[in-house]
Amino acid sequence: MKSDFVGGVGSMHVSRSTARPQTVAQRRAKRRRLGGRPASLIAALALMCSSAVALAPASLAEDGDDSVSVTQEATPTSTPTKVTESVESVEPTESAEPTESEGGDSSPVITPTLTEQTDTAAAEASDDESDSSEQSHMAAEPLDAGVQAPVCTAGYVYALSANGQMQQVGPNGSVTNLGSAAPRVSSFNGLGIGSGGDSVYAYERSTSSGKSVSSAAVWKYDTATGTWSSTRASVNSNNSGGTIQFVAGAVSLDNGRFYLGGFSSNGNLFRIWEYNPSTNGITYKGYINTPGGSSRGTNNGDMAFDSAGNLFIVRGVDNQTTVFTITKSDLDAANGSDRTPITSSQSATVSTTSNVNGVAFDASGKAYLGASSAIESFNMPNWTGKQTFTTDVSSTDLASCSSPPTIEIEKEVIGGRVNSGDQFKLELKQGNALIGNATTTGSAIGVQEQRIGPLPTVRNVELSFSESAAGTTDMRNYASAYQCTVTHLDGTVQNLNQVNGTSGTITIPTTGEAVKCVFRNSPLTARVTIHKDVTDQEGKNPVAKQGWTVGESATATTGTVTSSPASTTQQTDVDGNASWNLNFSKYTDRATIKVSEATQDDYEFQSGQCTVTGLDGAVKTTELEGPDSTDLKGIAPGDQVDCSYVNRLQPSATLTLVKEVNNKHGGPAGVNDFNLAATPSDDEAISFKSGEKQDVDPGTYALSEADLDGYKQTSLTCEADGEELNVTDGSIKIAKSQNVTCTFVNEDQPGSVVWNKVDENGKALAGSEWKITGPEGSESAEIKVEDCVADNASACTGDDKDPVAGAFKINNLAWGRHTVVETKAPAGYKLSTTVHEFTISAKDLDYKFADAFVNEPSDGPVLPLTGGIGSDFYLIAGGGILLLGAGATAYAIKRRKATS
Repeated sequence: MKSDFVGGVGSMHVSRSTARPQTVAQRRAKRRRLGGRPASLIAALALMCSSAVALAPASLAEDGDDSVSVTQEATPTSTPTKVTESVESVEPTESAEPTESEGGDSSPVITPTLTEQTDTAAAEASDDESDSSEQSHMAAEPLDAGVQAPVCTAGYVYALSANGQMQQVGPNGSVTNLGSAAPRVSSFNGLGIGSGGDSVYAYERSTSSGKSVSSAAVWKYDTATGTWSSTRASVNSNNSGGTIQFVAGAVSLDNGRFYLGGFSSNGNLFRIWEYNPSTNGITYKGYINTPGGSSRGTNNGDMAFDSAGNLFIVRGVDNQTTVFTITKSDLDAANGSDRTPITSSQSATVSTTSNVNGVAFDASGKAYLGASSAIESFNMPNWTGKQTFTTDVSSTDLASCSSPPTIEIEKEVIGGRVNSGDQFKLELKQGNALIGNATTTGSAIGVQEQRIGPLPTVRNVELSFSESAAGTTDMRNYASAYQCTVTHLDGTVQNLNQVNGTSGTITIPTTGEAVKCVFRNSPLTARVTIHKDVTDQEGKNPVAKQGWTVGESATATTGTVTSSPASTTQQTDVDGNASWNLNFSKYTDRATIKVSEATQDDYEFQSGQCTVTGLDGAVKTTELEGPDSTDLKGIAPGDQVDCSYVNRLQPSATLTLVKEVNNKHGGPAGVNDFNLAATPSDDEAISFKSGEKQDVDPGTYALSEADLDGYKQTSLTCEADGEELNVTDGSIKIAKSQNVTCTFVNEDQPGSVVWNKVDENGKALAGSEWKITGPEGSESAEIKVEDCVADNASACTGDDKDPVAGAFKINNLAWGRHTVVETKAPAGYKLSTTVHEFTISAKDLDYKFADAFVNEPSDGPVLPLTGGIGSDFYLIAGGGILLLGAGATAYAIKRRKATS
């Protein structure tokens, strides 16, 4: 900050560093280290200067966060003087018409004035008096470098000047500049701070189409650098929604989007736009009605969010303040319609402060209202305890990122109104002070559109709420109860017990974030409705049944109860309904009712159920076991009893066909692969799926199934109600009302393989051995086969069942892929290592190799096993004779040599 001293001692410049401001105690201690207070220091300097003709520039510096430098620019002409500081602050007023921008540095200018100093003690006393206001005098000093983001702790409030400077107001009211001012702006407004202080937005207002401040251009603050920049997104209310004067802005603490808006000229309407940072687009959301505005055009205000995304719009007219609330769900659902206003609620109007241009709430239950250079704090929810928070800001708007606790009162009408003009009035108070009220309208049942809040409030303070009659209501005709729900800061939801009555109290706990209390009203009656449906023979396609006799009778267990109509039975109407009203004398009365239905020929009871819904929404369900009377106990005023009976058209008989499949040999078929049918003697076949039950007429039915390759039916049995029926040539007789079940059993058949072993000339070769490898885990996983040579097949005891030499037939093979390979060749022949593959399947259950397996003769003299003498025999015999002759000759020669 910069200031020119004016007085006999000449003009001096006093400058301070941009470090974080110190406390009052720290600044006092610093002055003492300098030898006294600022007035004493300046007086001493003036005295020194008066004894010299000219002095070179000199400076005094103090270690620490603050530094003071004094530079003499002229020869002093007076005696020592006392210096006191007065703050000349700029006080722009936010209204429909923006003030002229001051330009340049927006920091408050400190202009010391010189007065005569005659007594040091007096100077100290005067300085002590000024200590009480010193924090506001030092308010415009900037934060430490790097501290650029807002703080979301309770007690911190942020103001915005018309020339774009954001200011932080601490819990003790100290004011510091946050970041630098937005460049080249003169009507900055609509400050909004997001959750955690991570996002900050505002807008520059301008005049369009001759309409003052009817346009807004959105700016964003960089919390890392402390600088503002334009998003280049703007809106002209003359072209979008309708002409308003922009005065408000806020960032939703729920979704992070920036909302901006303002009042119409008469203050009875407030329009809202939404800026989406992800798209850099602005969307018109809609408007709310804000009755009670001023036709003088003095409507001003601001808006703020809580952590749940509920929007609070605060309007100030003169010194009267009103809060309008839009719930998150209603704001999210707003689609920019100008035909229907966004649903909102309105608080009581209270006297606060004049010319409100900004609002902020915090988690401690405080509200802050800004009006130009002053910010005042209030205790919520009834705006009491007014205190001046600071008077040293240059503010067009306020914001915070701290969420207030909230309270909401709703109304739910259950079951309808006794009279069409019956309405209900809700009130919320703190002590005797009215915080808000609402009165229902229309004839809708369920949760009413009219509500109180949500409104900012405070924790650990008792609030009272009540409902009373409005319109034609007589509360004696209604059961009344309320239930409160507490949402805690950690997100857990606590449903308090429902209480009977028309008034109650609630205190938001320390851990509470939001409280919602709901009044539930129902006529002092219980209503019983019995509904009748009938279905077809399959138990499907239910339709309401008219003219069916149903019954209800009520007996009081506490107090009294009467039924209307008095008859205990009724015929169902065209919609299948019959209803009774149970009239109680007071809310504590209770009753037991009995419900029943009459039976009819050709129908049988299928199902039934009763649900009892209480005023608190709790539902109790009772299953009905039949048409006979069933007791429903504990019926209370306000209960809705809804019972339903379902009857099925009774068939003359039923038939169920069941399929069983035994895959002993690895067959793949399942029960649904077989087409089942029952053919009556005088009609076409009826198709069935396994397990399917169908209604049939009495008579004789031929039971059949489509053949499936590789499978064989092994049995067909039928039974009715546990007794076996005779099945003759696949046919059965079904009598009336019989429930018949027939079961087909099929089994997969094993496979076989055939091959032949021959020599190169096609002659059969006996004596070979083989190994068959089948599917893993099957009975034919591995089979060793020896060639059977016998008179007939019955004499073949091994796996080969073909008695002919060199011919093989192997039975009982599993379904699937197999291999066969020779393990021993016929005598005189080479072993064949060829692996022969084959597959047993439904289409190829008995597999036969088309070509015989051929063996080549071995190289050595082996007698064949084909039944004849081959040429090898002569070769072997001749070779033997030659060997014997050679041996005899050698022996004769040896003997001759020995005798000679």
